[in-house]
Amino acid sequence: MFSSFPIDALQNVILSLPVAMCLVNREAHFIAANDKYAAILGQPLSALPRKPMSDFCTPEMVANARRDFATFDMGQMVPDHEITINGHVYLVGVSPLDLGHEGRATAVAAILTDISDLKQTEIALAASNKKLALAHRQLEALAETDPLTGLLNRRGLVKVLDDETRRMLRGHPALSVAMIDVDWFKPFNDLYGHVAGDAALQAVSAAILSALHRPTDWAARYGGEEFAVILPNTPRAGAEHIARAMKQAVHDLAIPHAGSPLQRITISVGIASAAHMAASSEPRPVYEGLLQDADRALYDAKRNGRNRISVAGAGLNALDR
Repeated sequence: MFSSFPIDALQNVILSLPVAMCLVNREAHFIAANDKYAAILGQPLSALPRKPMSDFCTPEMVANARRDFATFDMGQMVPDHEITINGHVYLVGVSPLDLGHEGRATAVAAILTDISDLKQTEIALAASNKKLALAHRQLEALAETDPLTGLLNRRGLVKVLDDETRRMLRGHPALSVAMIDVDWFKPFNDLYGHVAGDAALQAVSAAILSALHRPTDWAARYGGEEFAVILPNTPRAGAEHIARAMKQAVHDLAIPHAGSPLQRITISVGIASAAHMAASSEPRPVYEGLLQDADRALYDAKRNGRNRISVAGAGLNALDR
């Protein structure tokens, strides 16, 4: 483990090396150094030999030297490490020397390599990677967001449905889905134009969101004037309560609609719920079944006069269809 050389020979070797190097004894005094190491400390080479490290070095460097001796005394090697001196970052490699033929480390040789440029490159690369990751997340968010309403789009809806269905299958409480359609929306567009139609859809989406008070609830634009709401940990009764709140919030917008018998924008809502499924079930058939049942319930609401809520049968289990 230990190397043993005459001190004069070591001094000559150290002086000839193209890297910064020093020798330190167990008392943390300099034995030898070269001009490159002295330059790092901002000292003349003649000032270092036989002087305490503490006269020229930071407390961290002195503590490192004492720690290195303790490590070598335990029969272990000291891994390369980094240290900052006067704003520069150096990689420090340390080796034990037995200059007194005592069978233990009586000195350590430290070689310092300036890696400041490399560290700056690493920092710049890390910052660049962070920006790229942020941009990727932003692109993913855009890819899952409806540009008109700011709600999830179909892609985002499927992703959330898959995640929430998996949670339910792992033992979470019921999962409910609501399908929502703006009543008599084609006549609205025909009467008021598509710009007014887009504004109405934005207002309806905001009203739907206003009825969702938990961060775990999700709203999506399913397509055209149709929306979907995902309600994790929500049984059928809770979903009905939220549906009534959404329906009332849209009614309270009081958006005039001369083409509707109600003379204002309204919505119809279909609800479906699932719970207590086998943990081995696949999520896709479950959430697709929920969407289908909620969609059928929605059309029941529309056939029965619109501006109303319809609920799929109690005890729904998508796997029992």
